[in-house]
Amino acid sequence: MLRFFLAVSSIAAGLAVASTIGRAQEPTDSEASKSLVLRTGLGGTAKAGRWFGVRVDAAVFESTGSEDSLELVCQDGDGLIVRYPQTKSLSADQSGDLWLYGKQGPVREEMQLNSVGANEETLGAIPLTYNVLPSTDRLYVVFGKLRDFDDNWLRRSGLKREPFSVVSFENVADFPDHWLGYDAVDTFIVTTGNVAALQQLTDRQHAALRHWVEMG
Repeated sequence: MLRFFLAVSSIAAGLAVASTIGRAQEPTDSEASKSLVLRTGLGGTAKAGRWFGVRVDAAVFESTGSEDSLELVCQDGDGLIVRYPQTKSLSADQSGDLWLYGKQGPVREEMQLNSVGANEETLGAIPLTYNVLPSTDRLYVVFGKLRDFDDNWLRRSGLKREPFSVVSFENVADFPDHWLGYDAVDTFIVTTGNVAALQQLTDRQHAALRHWVEMG
């Protein structure tokens, strides 16, 4: 069952797990049509066979064509290449963020974000490293600082019984804009010191989180 919790921020953390929000390097190929800044949402962690999200900063695009698009390239459980295209075309004056969603199999291979031209040719590619957990592990995501989170709370609540990972993030922009971005999450925790920040969520981010909670 999916869970959403509010954790008290005055308790010192007993965890030594650091958040791992990833940032890809800009492509060195002079023919690449984009400079992309990538953010792997929800602590940079995915789970094998579950959906995950990648946030792309659209403000840094250097588009050469009005019909350029993006695609996320992953491998499924059989090691086969799967492409997840972004349906929106890119434009040179685009601002804001774009989210792409995909699934990664248990293989420890790098995923990739491609810039695709109107003729479906690949104009540029950026490798994307994600921490992929086994499908049987539990994933606890904390919005806030891990030092404000009490490890003993997991034991008292009975959640800390199976293999698990705890990751954190602090940027409101890293909240996915679709419930698929929460697919790998078993428990989502907000420290009380960060409750006010939730008011900064966009309508799409708020709807995505609400939908995920309601799906239970």
